[in-house]
Amino acid sequence: MSDIKEITKDNFDSAVMSAKGMQMVYYYATWCKPCQEMEETHKLSGWPMEIIINDRLFGRGEVVVVGDNLAIRITDLKKPDLT
Repeated sequence: MSDIKEITKDNFDSAVMSAKGMQMVYYYATWCKPCQEMEETHKLSGWPMEIIINDRLFGRGEVVVVGDNLAIRITDLKKPDLT
């Protein structure tokens, strides 16, 4: 994610309503149990990963959150060694 901002009642209009382009707003409450569980999942987002198949490096990627699921966005595929 590129420009993460904390939104408050004081900056909501300027940060969200007046901003150009699409804005994604995640709501979080420190007292909310489901919010706390999702925070742990979202902390993984962006982590670099190595994709290893049969003890060989297949590629590299990063963790992304898709809905309630974790996935890996592949950023680099290795040329297969066919020997």
